Amino acid sequence: MQSAPVLYQEIVPLDRNQHASLFLDPSVDYRYAVGANAVFLAAVEFNQASREYPIVFGDDGQTTFPLAVLGLRDGENLFVTPEGKWIANYIPAYVRRYPFILSTQPNSDILTVCIDQSCPKFNSERRGLALFDGSMDSDFLRNSVNFLKDFQAQYALSVQLSTRLKELGVLESMQANIEINTGSRFHMGGFFAVNRQRLIDLSAEQLAELVRNGSMELIYLHLNSLDNFTRLVSRLPVSQVENLAGTPTAGSA
Repeated sequence: MQSAPVLYQEIVPLDRNQHASLFLDPSVDYRYAVGANAVFLAAVEFNQASREYPIVFGDDGQTTFPLAVLGLRDGENLFVTPEGKWIANYIPAYVRRYPFILSTQPNSDILTVCIDQSCPKFNSERRGLALFDGSMDSDFLRNSVNFLKDFQAQYALSVQLSTRLKELGVLESMQANIEINTGSRFHMGGFFAVNRQRLIDLSAEQLAELVRNGSMELIYLHLNSLDNFTRLVSRLPVSQVENLAGTPTAGSA
């Protein structure tokens, strides 16, 4: 059985009858993302995200996709405080769409609006924003669904970019080698990055293609963002930095 996407636990189709009295508490609390050390990142987000997160590529054997790295070890998100605040200027759209998601149902390729019914912000006590207004979708729900549709379109474009980079042979399995303040080095693997030499060695036609379709700008945003791995280390408490060990993966979308 396929595992649920990162952040989600109990995905069910949103049903106007079953969820007629459902409300969503809009208070800011990102503790649902505390265990996500990497999330999908759309190409359109690269410019803002590259200022704060390392941008890498993941591959699940079927799909290649961009990722924003949020932590140095599995199950670690260094951008969420114990109080549930997100300590960065930009929050990836993947995180912001929660607890809604477009998902296919068994024996169907049609995308359906779903929710994570395990989300504690859902309630029937009329706290927050209603999902339905009588027999109609509420304005809040319509806006949320429009966000999901835009996200899905950007997802497809971003996978297309990642797939093309894989086809061109410029993606390479790499490790981040980070020197910490104790003098030792921390090795983080499990992701892919563009190899600069392989990029340079592409034919003139291939390079022109990447420039024309805007991919080259995204590639350099990705490459420059890799310096943010050292910034992740700076977010760790000193006691954790001194005890870093192992080779965690970069996570998956």
